[in-house]
Amino acid sequence: MVRLSRLVMILAVLLVFFAFGCAEEEAVKKADNAVKLAKESHADYLAPYEYASAEQYLAEAHKQLNESDYQGAAFFAKRAGEKADASAAIARQRNSKPMVTWIPPEGYKIPGYPGPLTPVKPEEVQTPAPVKPKPAQPSTQQEGK
Repeated sequence: MVRLSRLVMILAVLLVFFAFGCAEEEAVKKADNAVKLAKESHADYLAPYEYASAEQYLAEAHKQLNESDYQGAAFFAKRAGEKADASAAIARQRNSKPMVTWIPPEGYKIPGYPGPLTPVKPEEVQTPAPVKPKPAQPSTQQEGK
């Protein structure tokens, strides 16, 4: 009878540890998805600080989960999710602003830019004559003096 109660107690403890471990794994997966969604909204470009923070927190959450520190994994996963959501929100805000197109005034010349290219008919194309190599000239310097 004592043996059966010990077995039940051990199973209950293992079940509790297993349940807590699964909850943290789910938290890390949610944070991972949040970081992926932030990446899809170009947060790595539009909100680099927040996005980099989210990636670092997520990496630390994975590390803590692998070391079986479930409390630490939950903490870092929560922070990663918060930073990923913040970076996605900033990216959406910055991406929603209208782009201003610049139209140069008439007669404006861009330095080094010849202007728009115009198509040329094939018969109008002039092929340059081949360049003949120059014969080698003997050296006028005396060597060894």
